[in-house]
Amino acid sequence: EECRVAPCTSTRVLISPMIVFVVGLVGLSYLPLVVWREPGGGSWGVILHLVVFHGLCLLLLGSYFMTVCVDPGSPPEWWVRREIEAGNPSQLRTCTRSNTLKPARAHYCSVTGRLVLNMDHFCPWVDNTVGYYNRKFFILFLLYSCVTCLYAAVTLYFEGGLDLGRRHRQAGTIGGATVRLMAMMVDFSLGIALVFFGFFHVSMAARNETTIESCGLADPRYDVGCVGNLEQVFGANKLIWWLPIYGSGPVGDGIHWPSGPADDDSRTPVFRSEVDSDDDSFA
Repeated sequence: EECRVAPCTSTRVLISPMIVFVVGLVGLSYLPLVVWREPGGGSWGVILHLVVFHGLCLLLLGSYFMTVCVDPGSPPEWWVRREIEAGNPSQLRTCTRSNTLKPARAHYCSVTGRLVLNMDHFCPWVDNTVGYYNRKFFILFLLYSCVTCLYAAVTLYFEGGLDLGRRHRQAGTIGGATVRLMAMMVDFSLGIALVFFGFFHVSMAARNETTIESCGLADPRYDVGCVGNLEQVFGANKLIWWLPIYGSGPVGDGIHWPSGPADDDSRTPVFRSEVDSDDDSFA
């Protein structure tokens, strides 16, 4: 499946200032760590710091904008038409909100007004629904945000981030010293929070679950092993798992799902959402 741009809706336009806010948070750390660095600092340590920090920022922002821009995926028209013409042999439900056939693990997103393949949740931070085709970039965004925030916080701390007097003398203004202190506190708080949030999403991907399915809706038969599960998120080429590059996309099509052996009653499907409602998730 080719990489497609997520459609723009009025709701996404209203939430779009959040993108500026996220970029502003990156800028809050960029100012004291790069722009306001003391002149004449050409040591190897400073050069290494600048290379590492710029590399992390590029990976973070690349992952972020890929999450924002990549279409999470919806049931293709050709597939819906084929299933209808064949008499719906898979006996799939029709989504009552979008009035289209609902593949397994798809959910209706009330924010974007679409049926999304393997929907995880709608995230206002990225102004997009996290689904089958952009979930990789969302997870990378969480991981690189966590690493970048902690790296920035530790660097600012060892550069005297708590010493307002020292920072004031170097920055030239008390405002600059305050920005350094604020950046360190924000980075530390976000970094710690993202440790747990990132671990939560990586562990779900390793089990082949989504946020919606983690609420008691998961079918254990979709768990085909850690590597197989991650390939359905990050793709078959493991060399680019850690890069915000689409490549050939995740393994599969978001409609048909391979399953592990069902050798006992505990592996029967428990997708209540396929029977009871068209729930979505907002986080």
